[in-house]
Amino acid sequence: MSSGVGYTFYVSATNTAGTSALAGPSSPSVTYTAPSTVVITTVGAGNVVFGAGGTTLVIECWGGGGGSMGQDSQTGAGAGGAYAKTTVTGLSSAGFTLYYSVGAGGTGSSGSGTAGGSTWGRVGTNAQPTSVTDGALAVGGNGSGVAGPNNSTQSASSIGQTKCIGGAGGYNGPENGGGGSASSLGNGSSATGGQGTAGGASGTGGGAGGSAGGTANSGGDGISNVEGGGGGGGSYNNQGGNGGLPGGAGGMGWSTGGTPTSGVNTNPHGYGGNGGRGQLRYARS
Repeated sequence: MSSGVGYTFYVSATNTAGTSALAGPSSPSVTYTAPSTVVITTVGAGNVVFGAGGTTLVIECWGGGGGSMGQDSQTGAGAGGAYAKTTVTGLSSAGFTLYYSVGAGGTGSSGSGTAGGSTWGRVGTNAQPTSVTDGALAVGGNGSGVAGPNNSTQSASSIGQTKCIGGAGGYNGPENGGGGSASSLGNGSSATGGQGTAGGASGTGGGAGGSAGGTANSGGDGISNVEGGGGGGGSYNNQGGNGGLPGGAGGMGWSTGGTPTSGVNTNPHGYGGNGGRGQLRYARS
């Protein structure tokens, strides 16, 4: 049998006297297999064309994490990406198209880090959704240099029946850790401020924050986890760690040399860590 296809049935009984005449047909019965969950991690736009089948689609999005700066500054480390989830119902059983875009992580720099890109998915229209009736949108995390002490605007700007916000980067001292990504189960945690501090964790079930680099080592990278990545750790005399995947923010750092834990930047003034890219997950039923 095929999922989403209607079938009718005839029955008969057999015993020592023989086989009875067929009885039926029954009313049409429609069967469905368990939903197939797919994760898309490639940055950029795309689409998925669905054939005949179920009429419900769950769309989950994680925005990219913000990148951090490397100079001795107290403007705050980058913030983690948001999470948004929408269940779209009443779709055509004959098929439909999901359009999407996965946001890139922000870039760490010796100056101001850039913001993470937004991730979205929408049924039937190749554009960011404007309503939860057809899609979800998760806003990327703020980059350092423009990041405020919190990331609360993500909730208002994101679109979803369920929304969680990324954690803010540390904000009350130089070389802070980056904020953790939101997860499907909760908000990301903010990194503590101060010289060379650890990154924030993602929400419940996600990745831990990167370790503090202190004055001797680069900040550790945030831990990657399909439910959300942790923020990179900060370092007072070395490079900031990169954010975990998806959506963890990079940590701040200042240095006269060196490279991020898993990066390639070298600059006499040091570099902040890069933010983790976003992701999209969907399941049809």
